[in-house]
Amino acid sequence: MCEKKVCIYCLKDSSNTRNLEHVIPEALGCKDTLPKGTICDSCNSYFPNMDKNVLYNRYISLHVGTAEIPGKKDKIRKQLGEKLFFPKKGEFQIVLPGTIPAGELQPGMEIDFKIEQSKEFKELLFARGIHKIAFNCYAYKFGQSNALQNRFDNLRRYIRYAKTNELWTYGVRDSHSTANRSCSTLYETDLGPYVGLRLLSLDFFVSLTGWRHELEAEIIKNGYDIISRRGQWGSSSLLGLQK
Repeated sequence: MCEKKVCIYCLKDSSNTRNLEHVIPEALGCKDTLPKGTICDSCNSYFPNMDKNVLYNRYISLHVGTAEIPGKKDKIRKQLGEKLFFPKKGEFQIVLPGTIPAGELQPGMEIDFKIEQSKEFKELLFARGIHKIAFNCYAYKFGQSNALQNRFDNLRRYIRYAKTNELWTYGVRDSHSTANRSCSTLYETDLGPYVGLRLLSLDFFVSLTGWRHELEAEIIKNGYDIISRRGQWGSSSLLGLQK
């Protein structure tokens, strides 16, 4: 007889779960998985669209493709989204909107353009995906029983059953490093538990119990941009954050 287990997201019986959930999406090269039964099969089958939106963030896609980070079945991607291609390691090609008139493009000429997020990218799903990864990291480090604490009830509702247009605030910055390309650090503060999450060369600062504005000044001082409204993953830079 299987020991009764409870899914950390829907709080339903997960004793007979067959599938494993990756702590960080396998598409980003992570092989670590949560113990069987931590997440039920129903929730596991619900999450791939969130994981795709993490991958389809243009900045993350660029690093996955140019570094040839393998995904499922160790597959190297030569294309991510509709307009981003990777002919060989360290290089990318992007289909730009519009055209340059004949005769205007000269050798050595510099062109200023904005790299837009692909149409596959949905920022609300991306935000939920970032919070899901952060909570997975917490469960991986501290175990299923700790992840079932009541203080995480609002977080699991947001990840699994978010309201239309609901966006939880989080912080993001360019880490300027590819060392430890997938890792997490837990911060227990008087304002609640937070996860410092590195995905490739992006650092995220994610609350597990709801955002506290008292933290913003401190993390802004440490180079984070605060994502608190739709449209901030725009087209202003490679990082994609509107200044």
